[in-house]
Amino acid sequence: MAVTVSSKVRVAEGLSIAALILLIIYGADAAVGQGKTGFLPMDEMSRGIIFGAGAVGLSIAAFFVSLKQRSNITSILLIVNGILVIIGGIAASGAVAVLAMGAVVLAMGIIKILRKA
Repeated sequence: MAVTVSSKVRVAEGLSIAALILLIIYGADAAVGQGKTGFLPMDEMSRGIIFGAGAVGLSIAAFFVSLKQRSNITSILLIVNGILVIIGGIAASGAVAVLAMGAVVLAMGIIKILRKA
């Protein structure tokens, strides 16, 4: 018996995976650079805007694309993405805006899991 998955769920999963990839690249570059330029030729602010905010935006988009659909993979990826953003906020000396964005993404993942769509 084949399980059919909505195209909205597939799009949401793709957005969540893309966000996770951005966060992994961002974290790796920040770890290599340790406050300076890492392997990406950009400063901290540019890296944060492109990779951090981009990942948060993709995560939010994934949540809303799959709002009325049940997707455990999207839920788990949103939780992982939220935790990674929070860890990044803690590493950035407790940047409140980053912590808040991470909490929002984490909350969306939890809401998605608890929701019975």
